[in-house]
Amino acid sequence: MFEKLKRNIESAKVLEALDEQLVNALFAPAEKEGVFEFADASWRDPANKYRADSFLDQMLPLSEFYQEANPPLSAALWGIWNAVRYLRRQRSFLSTLGESKKTHDKVFVAVRALVATAAVQFSDGTASTVVTSDAMSNISSYRNEVENAIRNLTSLNQN
Repeated sequence: MFEKLKRNIESAKVLEALDEQLVNALFAPAEKEGVFEFADASWRDPANKYRADSFLDQMLPLSEFYQEANPPLSAALWGIWNAVRYLRRQRSFLSTLGESKKTHDKVFVAVRALVATAAVQFSDGTASTVVTSDAMSNISSYRNEVENAIRNLTSLNQN
């Protein structure tokens, strides 16, 4: 049982690293085009307690950036922004005061995972589905999907 737990923790770390690579590839062309200022990237700082909210603030401009080049990806990013923003605003003011950095970090990882999944699903500009539900148990297959998505995003933004 301990070995399985250890494998799951290692797999989760690998998935988080792959998600980070995907999200960086997703943001790179928008940053190159000047869509974001340097200060907008405060979500990249692990010490930032509010990085989930900072990251979420970037979803709408990122969606708009991809609107013409990749409409399915743009729509997915907008959907993530809209749904998570709505859920985050449903919290009471008092509940937000008591949220720990650990809670905020978990929200950040979850939202980043949603965005990474959207990138895998729609990076080629189509609305075809890529199975990612087995990513935890099949890291090598997911890694291939991430590499394909990064290639698609890179080539999409070079055109």
